[in-house]
Amino acid sequence: MCYKEWDAKQDEQGQVKAKNTICLWYDKDAEAAARFYAETFPGSAVGAVCRAPSDYPSGKECDVLTVEFTVLDIPCIGLNGGPAFRHNEAFSFQIATDNQQETDRYWNAIVGNWSAPLNRYGFD
Repeated sequence: MCYKEWDAKQDEQGQVKAKNTICLWYDKDAEAAARFYAETFPGSAVGAVCRAPSDYPSGKECDVLTVEFTVLDIPCIGLNGGPAFRHNEAFSFQIATDNQQETDRYWNAIVGNWSAPLNRYGFD
C-alpha cells in the first residue's frame, strides 16, 4: 500500500511544485518505461514504486501497480492498469532542445529503433 502526503507549495529545494501529475496508463510496463525516461532525459528520475500487497484478479503479490517518476522535472505516475486503455499519439512530451546534437540524441533514443521502446511501452 502506498500513501504519500504531497506538499503542494514547495519541494526540499524550495522550488514550487506542480499541482498536477501526468498519469500514464500501461498494461504492465510502467516501471520499465519510467526507467527509460529517467535514463534519457535530464531532470528525470524514478521515485516510489508501489507493489501489490497480495494476489489480485489480474495479477500477483508484488506486481508493480504504480511508479512515480519525473520527466524533465514534470511529475508523472505510471499506472499498470491492464490492457483496457492503450497509449496513442494523442499524448506526447514536447521537448525544447538547445541544439541539433541534443535533438538527435533524443530522437535516436526514442524513435531510432521504432519497435523498442515505443511498441514495448504501448505505442503502435
